Amino acid sequence: MSTIKYDTIPSDAIITIKLSGAFYDKLKVSLLSICNTVEPQELLALLEKFKVKGPADDATEHNIHTLLMLIREIEISAKTQGLTQEKEMVIPEV
Repeated sequence: MSTIKYDTIPSDAIITIKLSGAFYDKLKVSLLSICNTVEPQELLALLEKFKVKGPADDATEHNIHTLLMLIREIEISAKTQGLTQEKEMVIPEV
């Protein structure tokens, strides 16, 4: 039997990285793509569940939650660093 060595990151480690706006956009597209596989009512229920930190029941929930957390951290950092731009969009009447 042989062994290998590999690097890992402890769960409590805080890592500082630099990301481009283009990468942030790709993350949002990935999130939307995954969210489109879930029915709208189910997605709303998941978002409510995430608010109370409920555990993910399956891979889709885990992936949505992970991307949401990553995107939010990027947005907080960008705002803190003065890198955000305020935009306006029209919401159509339903």
